[in-house]
Amino acid sequence: MVPYMDLTKSSESFENNSKSVQCSIQSPTKAILRKKVKVLQQRLKRRETKIKSLKSLVMRIKKNVPMSDDVTTQLEEHFGGIPLALLLHERKTKKIGKNAIRYSDSMKEFAKTLFFYSP
Repeated sequence: MVPYMDLTKSSESFENNSKSVQCSIQSPTKAILRKKVKVLQQRLKRRETKIKSLKSLVMRIKKNVPMSDDVTTQLEEHFGGIPLALLLHERKTKKIGKNAIRYSDSMKEFAKTLFFYSP
């Protein structure tokens, strides 16, 4: 005798197995968006590493003598423009006191710009 097989059950099990297999057909827009996500993640990772390196630089500067010429030259090598002015201003306020220092016009303009673009 030949064993009887229920064909409906075997076809159901085949359908269940085929549902578990994922199809990897992608639309062009999905591919473009995935590429954009990848690029943005890389940009974010690079920015985070740059921030970490700058934070470590600031920590090294804080550990050194606060008013040495070596620190000033190191700041001038790594920064320029408004970031340099902000760091040098911070050094002045540590030495003299916060109430005795006036802000430069470029720093005032920078603060106005930040205030204008803030939510």
